[in-house]
Amino acid sequence: MAAICPECAHHLYGYENCEHHFVEGRCEKCYWDGGESVYVEKAEVIAIAKAYIDKLNREKPFHPDYEYSFDDDLKEYFAHWYIDFEVVPKRPMEASEMEVFGGAPRFMISKKDYKVQMVSWGMLGELERKENTRNGLSEVLSEMEAGNWNLPAIRKLTGIKPHDILALKGQYQSLDFSVERNRIVVIEEIERLMKKANSW
Repeated sequence: MAAICPECAHHLYGYENCEHHFVEGRCEKCYWDGGESVYVEKAEVIAIAKAYIDKLNREKPFHPDYEYSFDDDLKEYFAHWYIDFEVVPKRPMEASEMEVFGGAPRFMISKKDYKVQMVSWGMLGELERKENTRNGLSEVLSEMEAGNWNLPAIRKLTGIKPHDILALKGQYQSLDFSVERNRIVVIEEIERLMKKANSW
């Protein structure tokens, strides 16, 4: 596995990470551009999920006859991969012997830092709401990606104050918007500025 980025090497294999300092879209220490290597895709996310489930089964066993598992049919959100827990018997059982369990059956893995986070029922609704908001911001991001930092249009679409749009442009216009991690960072900043504009 050649040319894996420092960020992915840290999260996937435990190598020491760089304390990034970005100048014009690249870390001046390790030259990382904020992008993800081609290796952090579904197979690697499944490996992270598997390691998490294995650790959970070792450190916090669910039940003497059952263990945690997960469905590897991941649901992809803008900034996370979403995974359903499953509770499976440790030995073959007839359906009539099996117990029924309930609880928070989900977790997600961040696309930004590959950290695992449990998802409660309430958080799932919030995740869906955020996804809808982010889908609505795709027009804004497309404009920025094309280099069209049209202040009146961005203000109309987002409600962000002009001075905040200019600061956003100064901070992010040199980023490569085709890199998913960069898109996530910019959308999260737009959401923060929208919240700030609506709180005034």
